[in-house]
Amino acid sequence: RRLAVLEPHGEGNRRPLVRVGPIELSAAPVPFGQNHVKARGVPATGSRGGLWLVGWGWAERADDLSGVVEAVGQLSWDDFLGRPVLTLRDVRPVAVG
Repeated sequence: RRLAVLEPHGEGNRRPLVRVGPIELSAAPVPFGQNHVKARGVPATGSRGGLWLVGWGWAERADDLSGVVEAVGQLSWDDFLGRPVLTLRDVRPVAVG
């Protein structure tokens, strides 16, 4: 709900990009629709929490969603899932430890 203070969003006020990580992908990305993937990420630091990473048109980049990553995207609250969702713009692998 804290994300609401950044609203309203529109053409002149785009959603901010955030960097999240390190995130450990808990399973292989799941394809959905045409050319889209989603993956569940949990903090690689062992703290509580987690979020869904959604890649619209990311089927070709699904292999990038493995192991521990940092991700950049637009964070929003998904009322259906009842949790935060990061719409991906980019990811990169991260070494932990």
